[in-house]
Formats: sequence, C-alpha cells, structure tokens
Amino acid sequence: MKALFIGLFGLILTYVIYVIVHVGYFKKVEITTLPQSPVFYLVYKEHTGAYFKINETIQFVEKELNKVNINCRVSFGHYLDNPEVVEEERLKSHGGCTLQQPMSESKVKSFGLRYKEIKDKKFVKANFSGSPALGPIKVYPEVKDYMSKNRMPFPDRVLEIYTQQGKEFKTEFFFEY
Repeated sequence: MKALFIGLFGLILTYVIYVIVHVGYFKKVEITTLPQSPVFYLVYKEHTGAYFKINETIQFVEKELNKVNINCRVSFGHYLDNPEVVEEERLKSHGGCTLQQPMSESKVKSFGLRYKEIKDKKFVKANFSGSPALGPIKVYPEVKDYMSKNRMPFPDRVLEIYTQQGKEFKTEFFFEY
C-alpha cells in the first residue's frame, strides 16, 4: 500500500512539474521602458466581468471580422480596471483584434463592433513567451517591482497583445505610466 501511495505521489508530482514547465512558468520576463509609443489600431467589443472570461469576447470579434474577410492574426485584451479595487462582476475591459492599419470607425460599427486607436502614450513593455494566463501571477509582479524601482506609478489600465505562432504563445504587456 505504501509503495502504491509513493508511486501515485511521484506520478502526480511529475505531471505537475510537466504542466508548470509546459505553460512557461520558468520563462523569463523581459521588461523595457519604451522611448516612443507604438500606435495600436484596435477593433473590439466591450466586456464586463472577470478578466479571465474575456476569451469569449475576443473569439466573437474574430468571427465577426472573418465574416467580412478581415483576418485577425493578433488579438488583445485591454484591461481598464484594477481587479484589486473593483469587484469582479464590475471589471471593464475590451477584447478583440489589432489591425496593421487604421480603419474607419463607421465601417467597424457597421458590423457591430467598436474601434479605437491608442497612441502618444508612455509605456513600460513586458514580453513573455509563456501562457497568457500566467500574466497576473508572473508578469505583473515583476513589472510592479520594475516600475516601483523606477518611481513610476503602476497603472490600472494594461493592454495585452496576444500572438500565437504554432504552439508558441507570445504576450506583450503595455503598462501605461
């Protein structure tokens, strides 16, 4: 019985270690202060509620854009509230697709979505090639420390850009200061 327990425990421990490594927990977070703001062209739908549920909103926007022959290669989540202060059911965010060029707002509205451009902002940027779900656990604390050491206020709003290449995920985090 003892050998069975030790074997089962070893199997569970091996699986947990495999998952942790597979999702990229041990991958490095690269943090830089951007000297010049990139410009983001965003087609989105508003989302209210838990941030981890924004994937449905992003997928909705992708499907709507595909209907009008616009391919969504890069998606995003723009998180507008601090989850440490705002109740989960009241959290506001925008989820959707980034475009490489501007688009007319009236065209976007014609298929039931919204459009905005983000430019002329100061950002601290973090790159992470693990699972986007690890952002709040791994990336945010490291960026908080970086911004604190550099005497920058930590923002409520964070733009996360999600790119998938094959099985690899890359998330770029833009913290406005």
